[in-house]
Amino acid sequence: MNGATAMGFSQAVAARIFLPFAAGYFLSYLYRTINAVLSPYLVAELRLDATDLGLLTSVYFLTFAAFQLPLGMLLDRFGPRRVEATLLLFAAAAPACSRSATARWS
Repeated sequence: MNGATAMGFSQAVAARIFLPFAAGYFLSYLYRTINAVLSPYLVAELRLDATDLGLLTSVYFLTFAAFQLPLGMLLDRFGPRRVEATLLLFAAAAPACSRSATARWS
């Protein structure tokens, strides 16, 4: 008997717990690093300089920090399961919405 089944967890339950959090971590890491990958295109398309790129990148960290207290209150009130599921849906919906955009800046 392995350690997971000895504790009462099956592999299916472990996957249901691990996979959403792994996907959330991947999205968080992607959001933190995407500006470095896209910086040549952002500079060319939007005519941004180094200061603007730094501000654009820091906006993620500023909003992350500003949301810590409200997130704590939401977790206390509604519980981690509902709050984390909702946040993961929002995090996944954002790139889907930007992917469906068709208009280009002129």
